Amino acid sequence: MSNPLNTIETELKKSAHQAGDWISSTARAAEAAYHDAEDGVGDLIDRGKGIYQNARKRVSRKADDVGVILHDNAYSAILIGIGVGTLLGYLLVRRNRE
Repeated sequence: MSNPLNTIETELKKSAHQAGDWISSTARAAEAAYHDAEDGVGDLIDRGKGIYQNARKRVSRKADDVGVILHDNAYSAILIGIGVGTLLGYLLVRRNRE
C-alpha cells in the first residue's frame, strides 16, 4: 500500500516540473519574439534613415535651386515680396475694420 503523503509529494514534484517546463518554454518564446521585434525595429530605423537622407538631399537641392532663381531674378523677387506684403496688409486692415 502506498503512502498518501508520498503520492501527494510525487504529484507536487511532477506539477512543479511541468510548471518549470512551461515557464522555460514561455521564456524562450518571449526571447525569440523580443529578438524578432528588435530586428524589425532595426530594419525600420535603417529604412527611416534612408528616407530622411533622401528627403534631406532633395530639399537641399530645391533650396539651392530657389536660391539661384532668387539671385538671378533679385528685383523680381523683391517686387513680388512687396506686392504680397501689401496685399496681406490691405486684407488684414480691411478685416480689422469690419
